[in-house]
Amino acid sequence: MDPLDHAISCLEAMDEVEKAVCPSDAEYRNIVREEKSFHSLMGLQVQNDALTESSKKSMHVLVSLNEPLTPHGYNLVTVEDDHGNIIGGPIDKRIPEEAVKLSEGYFVVPDKDHLKAVVHPYEPATLGGPNGIYEPVFMYLSPKTSKLVRKMYLLQGDIAMVSFDRPPWIDEEETDLDDLAIEAVISKLLKNDRIVDVHRMDRETIRKAFEEEATVKTMSGMPMENLALSESKKRGLHVFVTTSGIFDPSPVQYVVLKDYRNKTVGFIVNEEDKAAYESRSDLYWISDDFAVTEDFDTGAGTRVVLQPQYLRCIGEEENVCDAISMLPSPSTDNLLKETYGITDPTLGTAIISFDVIGL
Repeated sequence: MDPLDHAISCLEAMDEVEKAVCPSDAEYRNIVREEKSFHSLMGLQVQNDALTESSKKSMHVLVSLNEPLTPHGYNLVTVEDDHGNIIGGPIDKRIPEEAVKLSEGYFVVPDKDHLKAVVHPYEPATLGGPNGIYEPVFMYLSPKTSKLVRKMYLLQGDIAMVSFDRPPWIDEEETDLDDLAIEAVISKLLKNDRIVDVHRMDRETIRKAFEEEATVKTMSGMPMENLALSESKKRGLHVFVTTSGIFDPSPVQYVVLKDYRNKTVGFIVNEEDKAAYESRSDLYWISDDFAVTEDFDTGAGTRVVLQPQYLRCIGEEENVCDAISMLPSPSTDNLLKETYGITDPTLGTAIISFDVIGL
């Protein structure tokens, strides 16, 4: 199926989407030109990061919406200073005492100069498929641009643009250099006492694993940001490992809670690290292995973030770079264990992703 046809089919299957259409190149340029004229919001200069990220993609689809696509609490617009500090945003119960109302639904800290309204893209991990949607970016269009698009395509409701690239595994074939790098990585990993086995992942298995991982949600309904999945997708080569424990200790916690300021307010504590945290008076334990800070709040903007683990156990010696590991969710773990015939329930798993160092 053509990537754009596949994208339209996927999008129109979503409950939030009323209709999806593909603009021509000329129509897309007109829409971007109109969106670039969006200079002011709430009396502040606009920095449109959503348009910047969207413009980096090669394919674009317009959608009309029945309801918001973004998860509850996702901040599409924040007020920031010249240093990128978020000093304003949607009103919720955690606003600073000194904050004042800027407009309906927004606050800002007073007595700050050089403020700007930053429009953020939304990068959902829940879209994807074998034929087309890769690392999508959602951009809600400004009121003026939305009005133009409604008239052009006879659409109704809020208007967004979904921009994406064609998955690299469709067009790219592995090279001899890739083969040598993968063999070197496998050989190196198998020397690690905590790694039981290593499996080279073919492109179909990678696709299935990434698609399954993209469907994962939190049991509590709290929004989730899967950075581990996003970063893994950016790498070109992947292996699947089974482990008997932590094979490359990292100071970065895999699961954390972050608030609207992008501040970490909760994290998993491994058993071997627990003694170092138990004496801290600024932490509260909500389970045996999860601690939250004093300013933790479940209000708008708080979300679960799955972070990639940057590896040091493989690198230049194996002619690879940017190696990371992703700990798969239970459903992805089950899928991969079944694929590779792994029956031992005590084994941990990880997907290791990396690139070959260019010549």
